[in-house]
Amino acid sequence: VLGAIHASALIDDPKIYKFASEFLYSKSNYIKTKDTIDYSPVDDGGVGFDTEKSAKNYGRLKAALANKKGKEALEESFNGQIDIRSLYVGFIAPRTANISDWYIDELSRFHPKLARLDFSGCPEMTGETFERWGARFPNLMFLDIHNCANIGSKGTVRIGEHFRGLREIDLSFTSIKDDQITVLAECCLGLREVNLCGNRDITDIGVISLARHCKGLQFIDLSSDSHVTDAGIIHLAEQCKMLQKVCLRNTLIGDAGIIGLAKHCRGLRLLDLARNQHFTDAGIIGLAEYCMELQEVNFQNTNVGDAAIASLAKYCIRLQKVNISASNITDAAINHLAQYCKGLQEALLGRNDRITDSAIINLVEQCADLKMIGMQYTNISNALALNLVQKGIRVR
Repeated sequence: VLGAIHASALIDDPKIYKFASEFLYSKSNYIKTKDTIDYSPVDDGGVGFDTEKSAKNYGRLKAALANKKGKEALEESFNGQIDIRSLYVGFIAPRTANISDWYIDELSRFHPKLARLDFSGCPEMTGETFERWGARFPNLMFLDIHNCANIGSKGTVRIGEHFRGLREIDLSFTSIKDDQITVLAECCLGLREVNLCGNRDITDIGVISLARHCKGLQFIDLSSDSHVTDAGIIHLAEQCKMLQKVCLRNTLIGDAGIIGLAKHCRGLRLLDLARNQHFTDAGIIGLAEYCMELQEVNFQNTNVGDAAIASLAKYCIRLQKVNISASNITDAAINHLAQYCKGLQEALLGRNDRITDSAIINLVEQCADLKMIGMQYTNISNALALNLVQKGIRVR
C-alpha cells in the first residue's frame, strides 16, 4: 500500500471551519534509502516498509474517521500507532481559519519525526504559527507554504531558525522579498530545491544571496519574478553549478542569461522558458552546445525557430519532452527532432500553422517511445490524428 490516506473530519468547535487532512504514508523513491526519509507508517528506523501493517493502520484510521466526528476522530488518528512522516493540511471551506493550536500540539506530541509539512491550503497562516510550534519538528526537511501570503518577515526568520535542515521549500506566491530570502538562505545552507514563483518583489539581490549561501541548489523556480535579470541568473549559475532544473517562465531573461546558465551548469536536465519574449535562437544554440544532458525544455509562446531546435536536437539527443507550441517552427524543426532524438516521449507543437502531416509522420516513425503529441490549432489533418490515436499515441 503506497500512496495517501485521505482523512476528512468536522471540528466540533464552531470557531473552527471544516478542514481535511491527508496523511501521506509513503513514496517509493524514499523507501529503503538511508540518506533520505522513509514515509512508511512503520516505525522501523526508516529502513523498510511493512505492507501488511500499513494496510491495518490505514483501515483503523479510515474506520475511526468514518464513524466519529471532529476532535474525537482526530484524537484516534493521533494514537501513536501510525508513524506519520509526511502531512498535508488543506482547508476545504471557502473561508478558513488558522490551524488550531490543539491540532498542532497533538501532531507534534505524537509525530515528532515529521519530515514533510504542506500548508499550502492555509492562506491565513501567519508568522505567529511558526513562532508557536516551529521548534517542535527538528527533523523537518520539506516545507510547502505556497499561497500563504501573510507569513511575513517574522515568519520567514522563524522558519530559518527552526528548520535549519530544510532541503526543499515552496514559497511561491507568498510575497516574499529579498531580505527574507537572505535570512532563509543564511540559516538553511542545505537547501536543494526552492520555488519562488510569482513573487514580483524579488530582485537580483535575493537571487545572489541565495546563491552565495546555498551552493548545492539543484532546482529553482523564478517564474514571473519580473525584476530578476541576466546578471542575477549568471551569478546564480556561477555559484550553484549543481543546478539541474531551472524554471524562468514569463521573465526578462535573455540570451546572455541563458548562455551564462549553460556554461556553468552543464548538468542541466530541465529548462522552462515559456512565455519569455526576451531571448532569440542564439541563446538556445548556446544552451545546446553546453548542456548536452537536457531531457526537457519548454519554449511555449516564445520566438524560438528552426535554427534553435535544429541545434538542440543535434547536441541534446537525450531529449524526452519538448514544448515548442506557439513558436516559429516549421517542418524542418520537427524533422531534426526525429533525426536525432530517438527517445522523445512528448512533443507539444500546437499553434504552429507551418507544420504538416509529413513531418508528424516522420516523427512518429523515428521516435518509437513517443506517447503524446500536442497539435491543437495546427494544419494537421483529422485523419492523421485519428491514426495516431489508434496507434496508442495521446493527441491533444
